[in-house]
Amino acid sequence: MSLTIKIKQILEKEFSDIVIETKDMLTRQSIGSGKIRCFIKDGSFVDIFVSQSLRFSCHWERRALDGKIYRVDNAPNHPEISSAPWHFHYGSDSIIKPFKGSTEIGEIIKGFFNLIRSIIKE
Repeated sequence: MSLTIKIKQILEKEFSDIVIETKDMLTRQSIGSGKIRCFIKDGSFVDIFVSQSLRFSCHWERRALDGKIYRVDNAPNHPEISSAPWHFHYGSDSIIKPFKGSTEIGEIIKGFFNLIRSIIKE
């Protein structure tokens, strides 16, 4: 089973209260890469990208609603962060925090979407 299919199954099973729809935006199943866009009930969206080399990002785009973004990724662009390459952009591209938690993709998705759930239910 591809990682994008696994991610979509997690979203459909565990987050149907906040996820309206998921769409494959870029799928290269033959090389194991994919991008999923998730439409959230508050009018925002989340882009999830995973590559065969397990480069990963999960980006919640809220700038149109409240000017904020949230993103967890493992791009090697913040070596100063204690959890590098994993890091978390919290509310802004310029607010970067260490990433805490499992680096297993399914667990990251669950944690990230639980954060989304808590923020939109405030």
